[in-house]
Amino acid sequence: MRFAHTVLAALAAAVPLAAGSTYPASRGAGKALGPRAAVPSTSAAGVDRAAVEAEDVEREARGMAPRFAIASATDVGLKDGTWETAGDGTQVWRYRVEVESKGDCISLNFGFGDYDMPAGGELWLTDSKEKPLVGPFTEANNSPAGELWTPVVATCDITIEVNLPAEADRQDLQFSLTSINVGYRGFGSGVGAKSGGCNVDVVCSASDSPDYAEIDQWRNEIPSVAVVSTGGGLFCTGSMINNAANDRTPYFLTANHCGIGASQAPSLVTYWAYETSSCGGALDGALNYFLTGATHLVSHPNSDMTLVRLNEAVPDAWVEGGIVSFAGWDRSEGDATSATAIHHPSCDEKRISFEDQPTTTSGYGGGPGSGTTHVRVEDWDMGTTEPGSSGSPLFNQDHRIIGQLHGGGAACGNNQADW
Repeated sequence: MRFAHTVLAALAAAVPLAAGSTYPASRGAGKALGPRAAVPSTSAAGVDRAAVEAEDVEREARGMAPRFAIASATDVGLKDGTWETAGDGTQVWRYRVEVESKGDCISLNFGFGDYDMPAGGELWLTDSKEKPLVGPFTEANNSPAGELWTPVVATCDITIEVNLPAEADRQDLQFSLTSINVGYRGFGSGVGAKSGGCNVDVVCSASDSPDYAEIDQWRNEIPSVAVVSTGGGLFCTGSMINNAANDRTPYFLTANHCGIGASQAPSLVTYWAYETSSCGGALDGALNYFLTGATHLVSHPNSDMTLVRLNEAVPDAWVEGGIVSFAGWDRSEGDATSATAIHHPSCDEKRISFEDQPTTTSGYGGGPGSGTTHVRVEDWDMGTTEPGSSGSPLFNQDHRIIGQLHGGGAACGNNQADW
């Protein structure tokens, strides 16, 4: 079976979901709230970088999904914060989280349980100067799992804030802070393992070099790929995959070893259009476009695949603006005559790799003909893959997905295979 083409409309401007442009302006200078220093708070432990880096080497050698943060369970309820009333009548709940040793923290993200936001309510994350960082999360983020997981923000001192309309009943609001996740590498920080120099930015084109002319043929598929965080601490790659109804159901394909089962899927956050602004330029990608939460559908350990359905529909403006696309697929038998991978190596901005020779069928780690569970890429002729690329889609010559990255020995400086 084959499924036609990637869905992608003409490029247009899109507004980042994470932009704080709708933060309540009416509460500006005259909001009459108490000083931030008086808001109840908790101090999270910083990361022992030497210890976790040693653990990461061992984890990745065992084929586990790489980490970018250390997740710590907590239990902070509404009773632990403080309620105030702003000058416009808005009911405001606040609670602060900061990290004890900021030298061992480069980012924070949070997990919430029992999340049930009433109509008109908004949850925001703001920084030490009360500038909005992420939000709003609203009743649209209520889910059967009762969980809400935030994207990564590059600060280690955050205020969690809820705004309720003046007429709202506070008893209708429910949530608890269940996980504080302290980041120590990746996600644009410039800290930790970085991808090798042979990787090629997806924004490169023939105008940069004749060698990059082939990349221009993949503009429809590039937006289908996202970097993901799971459980507030693990990262991988995955892709939005189309269906035969062509109705933009947000099916998302990734790798089984990324650990996104039924209990972990609600914590999945997908980050879109995380790319450099220039070919071979600064690592300046932004995490402005994200979708949070998913429902696990199926996993097959033998072929290392996992399929989930994201909780949030993709905004039409994101599809029309080229932020997200839905990739086509092909499950027919037969080897591809060439192959392309689009991925996020080492949690860096999006890259693309090309194999000009035919693929073969094999078992994981085996030579051609050693099994039937995997597509084997002999070696990459341009680019490579790395930890963090796991779960990324492999496309055939017809621009359709034929598998997702399980692993292999490929890296800059070698010609080893991937599966």
